[in-house]
Amino acid sequence: KDAIADLLQLSHNVEFRKTDLGWSVHETRLNDVSVESVADTKHEFRSIEVGSSTVEVQARLRELTHLKGYRLSLLKDGQMADELHLPYDVYRFEAADVNSDGRTDILVGVIKSTHFDREVSKRLFALEVDEGHIRPLWLGSRVCQKLVDFKPIVRNGVVLIYTIEDAGNRTFSNGLYEWNDFGLRLFTYEKKNVSYLE
Repeated sequence: KDAIADLLQLSHNVEFRKTDLGWSVHETRLNDVSVESVADTKHEFRSIEVGSSTVEVQARLRELTHLKGYRLSLLKDGQMADELHLPYDVYRFEAADVNSDGRTDILVGVIKSTHFDREVSKRLFALEVDEGHIRPLWLGSRVCQKLVDFKPIVRNGVVLIYTIEDAGNRTFSNGLYEWNDFGLRLFTYEKKNVSYLE
């Protein structure tokens, strides 16, 4: 319960919902979002500012109605700069400078199987904006345990990824992941094997 309370304090506009895949975090309101009427989309996450401080780029994520998945769009000066079709369900959409290069990256939580893990589970994709294009930074097949949810946080000026992970036997762990040259690696577990079901 403490970890859930901690996560809720980090983002005041979320709620936890029980789904077939376990617990998930959902935004309860969309603030400051211009939701356009687009015929081929049905749900839009909030827009986020990405890229460097010298180039204004906005990322939008919209659920598609005629195709499975979502469309991630980059808008520069109000014009389409790049887009990417994500043929998966999405449970989280965030922005943070994950690799500390001075540019804000895109973090997308997707639900999919991978080449090394055939189970359909929650995954974390980190994408960067490079010269107006979306490029993969890290397409994580997994974290240390089964991922339930994540949230970027800043500690001592460094972006860390705070996770809720299913540790089995109805227990959960809270991990902190940091960037290394290859991708995210576990920095520490703040809590391990905590039961949230009482």
